[in-house]
Amino acid sequence: MNELNKLPHPDKIEILGQAIALAAGAKPAKVNPWATDYHRYGDLTLSGLMGALGQPVGSFMSSSDLASTITEAVRTLTVEALRAPDQTHRRITRLLVTPDFKTANLPRCNPLALREVDNTGAVATLPVSLSEAELSGMRTYAGIVNFSRQAIVNSDWDLLASITEELAIAAFRAEAAAVFGLLASNATLADGVAMFDSTRGNLASVGGAPSFATLASCIQAMSTMAVGGVNLQLRPGILVAPTGLESDLAALFDAGADRLVPGGFITAHELPAHVWYLLPSPEQRAVVGLAHLPRGTEPELYTQGGFTRDGLGVRCRHTFGPVALSPYAVMNAGM
Repeated sequence: MNELNKLPHPDKIEILGQAIALAAGAKPAKVNPWATDYHRYGDLTLSGLMGALGQPVGSFMSSSDLASTITEAVRTLTVEALRAPDQTHRRITRLLVTPDFKTANLPRCNPLALREVDNTGAVATLPVSLSEAELSGMRTYAGIVNFSRQAIVNSDWDLLASITEELAIAAFRAEAAAVFGLLASNATLADGVAMFDSTRGNLASVGGAPSFATLASCIQAMSTMAVGGVNLQLRPGILVAPTGLESDLAALFDAGADRLVPGGFITAHELPAHVWYLLPSPEQRAVVGLAHLPRGTEPELYTQGGFTRDGLGVRCRHTFGPVALSPYAVMNAGM
């Protein structure tokens, strides 16, 4: 690997950082070919890395180049880590973008009915009514995990990957808790009425555990939902239930419920016991929204500056805002 010494320093840092990520089990879609070679044939111990950087091993805690190399490893590992976490909660959400952290009202157009064009060819102007969903503000979750001096000395690159993965999982876990929390708390919409309320006609008339009878009651309630005299023509998209009902739901869907609810079912421990929900797909009519800032929908993972006395901090920051958009789903209070 003597050819490595001839490369510009930034290229060398990129290669060594990606080689660390490969050694930790990452399989990035794009990687510098030199990184693949170094992973196979180079020395990824601390002394080997410091030698490749042209620095004495004893100076590693003051080496900005080594800190940059580990930062590149975290960047590569992050791409992998963000693919892995459970993002089931996003199946029931409409992803939104908000420009800042402020409280905002999100206006949405209510259903429209087109009118037939008569023999004059005149096109009617349609009356438009709006509903609003209130985004009460964005939330930021963050944390730092120290990749310790000892771990660096021991070249524990698998641990670096594990830290990165667990931070990503924690970020999506916080997001899921906020999304399912809107259903569990029966959030109040902008009109001052709870999302699920008898005045909205979105409570199942036949209560009980998921069965063909209780499911039929939910489908019936959904099929009659209208706004301003316009039937929404909603179709069941996905069933959302608390954990503990997985076996019963699997049996129900194996028996044919999958033909009634094509999106299947998901469960969440944040939901109250026995209470379950039937939602349309968010593409047809969104019930829950999840807002992010313009920079993206994924958590940010990066190293915090250079080395401290105790190691190198790996930081995660995730900003999002859950928002109750509409009441166009059905709640079954269960047993």
